[in-house]
Amino acid sequence: YSDDRYSSRHSHMPSGSLFGGLLGSFLGAIVGVIPFLLLFSVTASHVSLAVLCLLAPLFAVFAYKMFKGRDMMSTATICVALTCLAVSAVAVLWVQLATSLLDAGATSTSISYVFSNLSQAFSGMAIKDLLIQELIALIAVVLGTILFKRILADYCDE
Repeated sequence: YSDDRYSSRHSHMPSGSLFGGLLGSFLGAIVGVIPFLLLFSVTASHVSLAVLCLLAPLFAVFAYKMFKGRDMMSTATICVALTCLAVSAVAVLWVQLATSLLDAGATSTSISYVFSNLSQAFSGMAIKDLLIQELIALIAVVLGTILFKRILADYCDE
């Protein structure tokens, strides 16, 4: 192909680090689910707060850029989406386990307490509630990734 548009469009060599992007999006996703976890710890209710996982992709996108992730759109989108899905899924699981323990009369929902009483937490956990919360979190993360994809596109110049 001797077309100048083709050669100029594909001459951009990706820069940035894949590891930096993964690390940044992971840390950003963790920061993004903090409001979800804080609101749960304050209210300790069964209200579906998983929609707050929508914030995880926003923070992940900014952290991806801050940690100088690879500036390829496909790589950036995959990094942000996968890390947000993983972090959000674990956060929702922890909330469901903690809720199960609270329903059983527990006085603490600290991470160490929840994990030291896993068998009790799983036995009282409502699987239907967990699946609904996980589905809401999944939808929120996907919507967030789509909404904030424009920020990634500006970073990647695509």
